[in-house]
Amino acid sequence: MRKTVNDLRKQLCEEMMPFTEEAAVLADIIVAYSLCIDRSTLLTITHIPVDDKTEAICENMVRELLNGAPIQYVMGECWFYGLPIKIGKGCFIPRMDTEILAQKVMELLPIEGRFAEVCSGSGCVSKAIMANRSDAEGLALELYPKPLSYTEENLKEFDRIEVRKFDALDPDDYKQLPKLDIIVSNPPYIPTDDVDMLDSVVQCEPRTALDGGEDGLTYYRAIIEYGDELLGEGGRFLFEVGFDQADDVKALLEKKGYDTRCYKDLGGIDRVVEGIKC
Repeated sequence: MRKTVNDLRKQLCEEMMPFTEEAAVLADIIVAYSLCIDRSTLLTITHIPVDDKTEAICENMVRELLNGAPIQYVMGECWFYGLPIKIGKGCFIPRMDTEILAQKVMELLPIEGRFAEVCSGSGCVSKAIMANRSDAEGLALELYPKPLSYTEENLKEFDRIEVRKFDALDPDDYKQLPKLDIIVSNPPYIPTDDVDMLDSVVQCEPRTALDGGEDGLTYYRAIIEYGDELLGEGGRFLFEVGFDQADDVKALLEKKGYDTRCYKDLGGIDRVVEGIKC
């Protein structure tokens, strides 16, 4: 007799339970993914038999998870601002708090305005903006080949955004960009000495997407210094920052003559710093 959906859910849950408190949730996510349905639909077909191929897919995914891979890498996608984002090893995984950064760009970008996302990673911020602001023009800028390939994949449906290889620390690369209304970035911002102390699952993500230099501010300094010439009066920087970095990033912007303000994340932490050119 073939296993049912419910049998498979229970089996996977039991296999993962010694290793994670989220075993039941992960089991449902994996089974739903293997059947190409959502979790709410899954609960309506628990009595349906599953074939050997589906069971094998689920077992392989559990094996990857137990070897330390993040669920997003195992599934090959995640969701950001209600949109599917292709993701995989070598690319930073989008976080829900970053949706605030994307939302602020949508709100503050002028009609038919132009933005650039520096250190675009998967391109999730740019995708959210373009999906909700079809009048906008954008540039998604990323240095490393693996995340750059995901940026291209996630943005291929949009005609009004260009993906470029770009080094955020190289002043010459900024000279190739047009004038902009907003420069937005969620750059690497973990201090170098702290990267090795991160949770093991986070350390599966590329170090290049995490390491922000000795004090975590290397990329902010460069983007503000080199990006300043691209912004006219009223132009804006919008940065995601670490939990204790808002004051430091504000100080960098104010030293350059920008007015600043902060926006909090769902946990009440100052997560987005805005700089407005006077």
